[in-house]
Amino acid sequence: MAKHVAHEESEAAKVLGELATRVESDKVDEFTLSRLEKLAASSKDSDWINYIYVMGAISAIRDDVDAVRKYYTQALDVEGNTFKTRFNFAQSLAMVGKFAESYVQAKAAETISPTSEHITGLMENISSKMLDEMWEDMKEDTEEDLTRMCMMNFAAGEK
Repeated sequence: MAKHVAHEESEAAKVLGELATRVESDKVDEFTLSRLEKLAASSKDSDWINYIYVMGAISAIRDDVDAVRKYYTQALDVEGNTFKTRFNFAQSLAMVGKFAESYVQAKAAETISPTSEHITGLMENISSKMLDEMWEDMKEDTEEDLTRMCMMNFAAGEK
């Protein structure tokens, strides 16, 4: 997955960078998350948006989808529809396996900044994960289930 994008360099922004590095190297434990959470909290008043990004990312690492939604909804409410918020929201949703929701946020980010290489890579990754998930779900379907789904899709396409 792509790294979350910080707003500017502050304590919370540094924490966001460290989180991304640790996630990539699989060196994240609860002690580290708590330490980074406290570091980010120190700049909550001076750099609220990066604090929210950190909390959203930590929530994703903890697999807490409700908290992910809560933090990024707050960011959207206060900061508005920004590329960084939409991108980070998409990234965090992908981390918790909410690929369809993640794709919606990534498309919103792409609308804001269509030439960003960050968003292109993230969208490709999300699309790949969605396909993998779809094929995994289909492994348990019987031939009858698959035929019924195809017929329903065919009938829906005729309308």
